[in-house]
Amino acid sequence: MKEGWARQQSARFLNRSVDEITRLMKQHGLPGLSARNTARLESVADLPPIVISDLFGIAPGTAHKWAQYAQNSWADYLAACQSTEGTKD
Repeated sequence: MKEGWARQQSARFLNRSVDEITRLMKQHGLPGLSARNTARLESVADLPPIVISDLFGIAPGTAHKWAQYAQNSWADYLAACQSTEGTKD
């Protein structure tokens, strides 16, 4: 009996429209756009750019730029700071 109920509930969830899911999220105070953007940024930090390109349907060059923006390395920042240190008086 429980298995049939679980299957019905999952089928009910999968058949929901985007508008219905958006309405439910708003009803419960869940931010849709900011949550989506956060999920994208987290994905960009963890996945290769070509995977991001296919996953989100964006150009490979755009995915590569996103990956550069999301990098966890401070090497470029530190290099820029060191190159400008010598120019200060």
